[in-house]
Amino acid sequence: MYASSAKKVWDEFKERFDKDNLTRIYQLWAEIASIKQGTESVTSYFSKMKDLWDELDILAPLPSCDFEESRPYMEHLVRQKLMQFLMGLKESYSQVRSNILQRRTVLSVNQAYAVAVQEESQRTLGVVESNKEPLTMLARKGQMFKGKKPGLICEHCGYKGHL
Repeated sequence: MYASSAKKVWDEFKERFDKDNLTRIYQLWAEIASIKQGTESVTSYFSKMKDLWDELDILAPLPSCDFEESRPYMEHLVRQKLMQFLMGLKESYSQVRSNILQRRTVLSVNQAYAVAVQEESQRTLGVVESNKEPLTMLARKGQMFKGKKPGLICEHCGYKGHL
């Protein structure tokens, strides 16, 4: 490039390359709006969501000031990310979603992720059954141990009617 000064070269570069990539920003928003957990783990789902948010933050950076006037806007963005994360969780996490939304203090998306991962870990260990209310599970367990079941023999004590 030929120019009479370095400033003209830099101004030319800035005009040519320093533009918002609205097409990519639109694609990111579309992906964020449509991403769902599906059959993935909570961690895999959250990682994909976080990658999209991070790229969006680079292309459309947030204000970096810490003025009192910008605080409500920043809180709105924190809530928006939380809602996006919760909306994409599987339906089997509806109880987790409900508990997070009913809290008096709004959780960050990282805190909500930690709650969802803890729930997923408990399900993996068999501590919590998905899609069951805690009271429903306790009632069902109580019914399981009422009375003896014919044909069962306990491997520990050798008596019939239980395992």
